[in-house]
Amino acid sequence: MLRLVHPPPSGGQGTRPPKGRKAPALSLTDEELRHLRAATRNAVRAYGSPGALAAAIGVPTVAIYRVTGENGRRPCAGIALRIARASGIALEVVLGHRGALTEAGRCSACGSRIGAGRAAS
Repeated sequence: MLRLVHPPPSGGQGTRPPKGRKAPALSLTDEELRHLRAATRNAVRAYGSPGALAAAIGVPTVAIYRVTGENGRRPCAGIALRIARASGIALEVVLGHRGALTEAGRCSACGSRIGAGRAAS
């Protein structure tokens, strides 16, 4: 009777991350994630609702909530590409590599809500 035996891993070369984990090189950085969340919120406002944006880019509505939520799984770069296409802006802008993209209604310099400062005397 023959048995199939897997060969031992070769000196660390060609090894893959454990199943269920993404390679760190494919994950978004914290800064890219912050820019993606701002772009997604702006796109939701432009489309009117998270459901309308989800239908436009071909993902379930819960995927939009996962991107805009602060906790939970980190979104993949693929959804950033879809949001960039739906918004009509470059992927680099969505991820914050060229120019600053801030959430609508926020100051681009400090991030505070516009009009939420001190009351005029």
